[in-house]
Amino acid sequence: MEVKEVGSSPGSLVYTGDMKHQVDGILYRYSPDSFEERPFDAALPDLDETGDCSWLIVHGVHDVEKVKKIGARFDIHPLVLEDLVNPTQRMKIEEYENYIFIVLKWYVEVDEDEWETEQLSILLLDNWVVLFLEERSDLLEPVIRRLHKKKSTLRNSGPDYLTYALIDLVVDHYMRTADQLSDQIEAVEDALMEDDAEPLDELKLLQQQGQALKRNLRAMKELNNNLVKADVALIREGTRIYLRDVYDHTLQCLDQVDSLQESITNALNFYHSIISMRLNEVMKFLTMMGSVFIPLTFIAGIYGMNFQEMPELRWVYGYPAALLSMLLVSLGILYYFKRKKWL
Repeated sequence: MEVKEVGSSPGSLVYTGDMKHQVDGILYRYSPDSFEERPFDAALPDLDETGDCSWLIVHGVHDVEKVKKIGARFDIHPLVLEDLVNPTQRMKIEEYENYIFIVLKWYVEVDEDEWETEQLSILLLDNWVVLFLEERSDLLEPVIRRLHKKKSTLRNSGPDYLTYALIDLVVDHYMRTADQLSDQIEAVEDALMEDDAEPLDELKLLQQQGQALKRNLRAMKELNNNLVKADVALIREGTRIYLRDVYDHTLQCLDQVDSLQESITNALNFYHSIISMRLNEVMKFLTMMGSVFIPLTFIAGIYGMNFQEMPELRWVYGYPAALLSMLLVSLGILYYFKRKKWL
């Protein structure tokens, strides 16, 4: 991972991520009656073409020279290009004279029940949407499939609607992640009553995931709210209705995560209660055993003093009588505990 030098000038392009694969992508040009796609390298010389709506997807942002070339084509501010190659940006929206810059985060499942955040950077221009990803992702497939359909709303709308579709896709992924988190919590809750259950580490991990998910959703909520209120000609009034809808979906998902966090807290409290109950059972058993053996120790202590004038010491039945008295005392104490329902 390359580290940006302290004190470097604003707009210096230094990729600070880990991905080093070959930069590729695809260009889609579409209208209600036409559709065309070209590989990334073949599309670069044709970026100056105008006319139909175009969607350029760039997989990989570590090649700063190609990022500069795309930035020069669309007259993108150097500070925006600097943010593009920095995959640790926060979610935000910035309005410029001829374009809108949007940074999103979504969760990518790297292993079963394990996620990583990946950054999506979007440039919305007059006839263009330029999307930057660190690496190729299948998560865009639903939007791409819709774009192939001639009668789809995407094909019959402008780049602002495509931007909405991408934001809506990210929110849908957050909802799916929240559903997966809910399933994990339910599985842990079902296992809490098992005697050998040790869910503390898993509950702590779920708690951390819930907190991270909530932070991202709060940022998404703020971003969507700013996008709805943005006073720019690039976003048509008809698209704002859809943006308000995706804002509502974000609030709904945020409410779900709040509920999940409460469930995790309740599960942790319940687990601690179970531990306390088990500890109480152990203490109850030890107290009962102590209550039984204290009088037995008392009897054994008396007849262990070996005073010469103790008549029972020379009694032929003294030993079995002592054992019998110990047994009767023990049974009597246990019977008393049973009557008091302490057993």
